[in-house]
Formats: sequence, structure tokens, C-alpha cells
Amino acid sequence: MPFESKQSVGDAALNARPAASRFGWCALALSAVLFSAACSSSGPSGQPAAAQAAAASTPAVPAEYAAGAKNFLGPSAEVLAFGDLALNGGKQILVVDPTPGASSGASTEFDIVRAAILENQGDTWKEIFRCDERLTNEKGYLIGTPTSPLSAWQLEFTQDPSLGLELKFTESAAGSNAASDANHSATYVVRWNQKVERYECLDKKGDRFLGELPALGDPVPRNLLR
Repeated sequence: MPFESKQSVGDAALNARPAASRFGWCALALSAVLFSAACSSSGPSGQPAAAQAAAASTPAVPAEYAAGAKNFLGPSAEVLAFGDLALNGGKQILVVDPTPGASSGASTEFDIVRAAILENQGDTWKEIFRCDERLTNEKGYLIGTPTSPLSAWQLEFTQDPSLGLELKFTESAAGSNAASDANHSATYVVRWNQKVERYECLDKKGDRFLGELPALGDPVPRNLLR
């Protein structure tokens, strides 16, 4: 202890105190240390410090993005990502309508009812990708995704510095209307296809984009069946 090197007239009296008294002071000091550690691990709201730090590091959504999101999905719309999501120099918004009662916060996994990607074109926002009962883009239904309607999804997203926004949609058991569907609980990966400038689904290997069908029931091109 640092105080041991300091000799004073009171040293003898201190050393003469009963062991129980010294133990009491040590216990009090230990309690103070533990209380201080507990305070530092949680904030005023009782949330863990890590969660508060993550929330604080999340950038505020600019007014123009927030307004565009709510115009499309209503007041419950939640903006998950915004900016140059496709790495094409434009402005886009990833917005979702969370499942009622689902928890939100600093996370990249969400339970959702709907999702959309909006793109700024001039003075307006245009929807270029939609997830509701099915996954679609401007040209039609994404090949490789469910044809049976779903009412809920699980969404995970990442932003790669070289590939841009990547979305992973997993069928939610609560939203499936076809329990016998062989693809139930499968995950579908969607990214921006730079060649055609659209969001499309990738094949299971992640090697190629599968395109879209103008209407449900249209035959899938043979080259995609291999």
C-alpha cells in the first residue's frame, strides 16, 4: 500500500486498532469500488454502457431521408441505412416497417412486415425495391425468391465498402402461409446489380444474379435452372 512508506506519530495508534475495525474499513472501501464499477457499466437510463455507446454512434437520419421514408411506409417507418448504398454516386434509403412489438436499436437484424429501398431522383424519392408479401424490383418479381405470399420476414443487412448494401431476407415462421413449402426458412441474398442497375437476388452460391419475372407464373429462363 502506498501509505506504508509514510511514517507518522499516528502509525502506532493505527496499527493498534482491532482487526475487526480494520476489516470494516476494508469492506466499506470494497463496497464503494463495486458501486462505482456498477455505475460506470450502465448509464442514467439503466442501459448497459455498450448499448448506449452503440446508440450514440448511430448517425442521425437527415430530415430529407426521414420524410421520404415516412411518405412511403407511414409513421412507423424506420430508416436503417441511407446514403450511397449502391456505390453508384446516388442517394438511397433502406426503410422498414417493423413487426409490431419487435425490439429495435443498434442492430443489423430486424423482424419486419415490409421493407423498401428508395432512390432520390431529382426532387422526388422513387421506390426501386420492395419487400412485402414478395420481393420485387421495378421490373418484376425476383427470381429465386418465394412465390407464396408471406406476411413477415427477418432482415439482416450489411454495407460492404466494395459491394455496397447486401440484404438477407429469411422467411419468418410467423409470416408463412404455406407450412409445407420446401423453401420455408430459406435465406435470400439481394444486392445491387451494377450491370442492369437494379437490386436482384443472387443464386445460392452467390456467383450470379438471377434477374426477375414480369409476372408470377412466367417461365424461368432455362439458363437459370442449371
